[in-house]
Amino acid sequence: SLVYRARLARPALVDGDVAVIVVARRGRLLGVLRPLVRGERIVEIEILGDLETIGGFEIAVLPD
Repeated sequence: SLVYRARLARPALVDGDVAVIVVARRGRLLGVLRPLVRGERIVEIEILGDLETIGGFEIAVLPD
């Protein structure tokens, strides 16, 4: 599973939207968690683990 293999979660911009990227110990991208925000609340979290899909995203890691 994505969570079991994850070693690090980092804040990032994914196609310009705030998200969390999940990476393995050696820095390989495993997945993307993108929140859907309405008002001031997160109402849904999209979990993407298909490397073909997330490979097409523009990703910029944000500082901690």
